[in-house]
Amino acid sequence: MNPRGTVMIVGVTGGVSAEAPLRVILGKRLRVMGTTLRSRTDQERDVLFARFAKDVVTRLKTGKVKSMVDKVLPMSEAQAAFTSMASNDTFGKTVLTW
Repeated sequence: MNPRGTVMIVGVTGGVSAEAPLRVILGKRLRVMGTTLRSRTDQERDVLFARFAKDVVTRLKTGKVKSMVDKVLPMSEAQAAFTSMASNDTFGKTVLTW
């Protein structure tokens, strides 16, 4: 993480508790933010999705921002992908392809 960076936590799949290196967070003056879509109204979600498409998808397309992908597997290995995610030994997204 670069100094003054932001860690954004969107929902949870690996449990609701985590350890965090406070010395690093404080020393680099990081921001940790969390959110979820579950408790939002449909109108709030629509606004967020539109902003995401404008701000994030554009940056992904131009390569300014890159997503973290742990592994890419064919759909025939979906069970292995879910098992890997459930064991919480991934770093980044697991992508299934058709």
